[in-house]
Amino acid sequence: MTPAGGSVFPALGYNPIDCFAYVGFIRQAAETGGWLLLNPYTTSPQDGRYFLPLFSLLGMLCRWTGLDPFWALELVRVPLIFIFFAVLWRFLATFIPGQRRRLFAVCLVAFSGGLEFIAVATLNAWPPRLRDVIVEAISNDQGWSTFAALNNPLWIAGLTLSLLALRPVLKPAGTQRLRDWCQLTIALTAAYWVHPYSGLVVLAVAALLPVARWLFGVPNWPRAYVVGAGPALGVAVAFIGAVALWQNQDAIYRATAGKVLGDHQLSAFWYPITLGAVGLLALRGWQQWLRDSTPARFEVGAWTVIVVWMHTSPLFNGYHFVFHLHLPVCIVAATALDEWWQQFPKQNWASQVATAFVIALAFQSPLAVTWWSAQQALAYQIPGPVMAAFQRLARLPTGRVYSSPHIGTLLPAFTNHRVYVGHWFLTPDHAQKQAQFMDVMAGRLPPAVWVDLLRQDSIDYLLLPQTHPRLSWPPSARWRRPPSRSVRIS
Repeated sequence: MTPAGGSVFPALGYNPIDCFAYVGFIRQAAETGGWLLLNPYTTSPQDGRYFLPLFSLLGMLCRWTGLDPFWALELVRVPLIFIFFAVLWRFLATFIPGQRRRLFAVCLVAFSGGLEFIAVATLNAWPPRLRDVIVEAISNDQGWSTFAALNNPLWIAGLTLSLLALRPVLKPAGTQRLRDWCQLTIALTAAYWVHPYSGLVVLAVAALLPVARWLFGVPNWPRAYVVGAGPALGVAVAFIGAVALWQNQDAIYRATAGKVLGDHQLSAFWYPITLGAVGLLALRGWQQWLRDSTPARFEVGAWTVIVVWMHTSPLFNGYHFVFHLHLPVCIVAATALDEWWQQFPKQNWASQVATAFVIALAFQSPLAVTWWSAQQALAYQIPGPVMAAFQRLARLPTGRVYSSPHIGTLLPAFTNHRVYVGHWFLTPDHAQKQAQFMDVMAGRLPPAVWVDLLRQDSIDYLLLPQTHPRLSWPPSARWRRPPSRSVRIS
């Protein structure tokens, strides 16, 4: 498709706002060849203490091969998905010994989902003040299904490493060996550095599982678990904590790391929509697990409850943990699906229709998610003049850019420049700087104050609309590197 009005589709397959940040870090790693990165969404002084191994690795790949960072982020999804399902197959052997039932679990993880399409189809019937709430809560970007989560390469890597770390924790009590605890230490550390929220899920499950055993009086609670898991977690947490302490000595890193605390959670109220028929299968599966006293029932149950507790938390932005919920739900749901599959030929026609309907609802999600995601992607377009500005800035010496927060979010993905204000999460004092930009554009900020601000942050380039009320920009000099760090206002 060709967008109208000279606009351009960004080369992204996932949530644009976050992916622009991902590509910005990849481009920086490709340019510098370093593993420690700067935050490109601020012009304030910083040491560069961001350690993002997946993006640095992709940046190195771009540096060695000349691959475009946008393509690197898109293409890495393919091998990561294959690795994820290979790890998942081995992980499921802990809970599902039979290959057929394990295959059902893999199919549920890969292709099942909720009933978001019903909410989207009926959106106009809801009161206007509720529409935004519904769209945000059930959005694919939350990762309610694994199919939706696999759009994000960072989440794929986080899920894979968390499975590697959780396998020793969730194995039948007392069966762990030294190598299992070593695997926990290494995988937990890697999961945290690749995707901190995945690391926190592993840490929460590993630390709270003994507490849950004690609270519920689970018999034969093995001391070996505490003796093994304690040192494994201790070594990982000590190493992560030491590096995090060093990183937090930098004010910019500390400002963004502190944003993990917040009250943006997602309620279990949305489960009938976001889990849908998969949730019904899981409830049926739990009946069978409890009836048959399945050995792993307590561990998988605790894993599920802990993820629910984390994503509904009003303290540390629980929406970051939602994409970990679908996995344990599908593991239990596979038992019910396997049972229905075996009983299907023996059922009467009415029961067969009902069973087929529930299964169809469980597996329609990939089509709905793909359609909805395509509509969202086609709606996101970059104006042609903005792309022209990016292309011109990309040819100029690396510097600091003052522009709108929206353009600032995009610019580090296309150039090697840093911006004064950009990505909402990565820009310190984002709300204040956004309000300040609006004052500049409306002419409410005294010019002398603005000049002092630009000089203080050593701004090299201004990228502003040509219709600014107090500025007159000759077309040939709209993007000019100010001599001697001065800014001329006419």
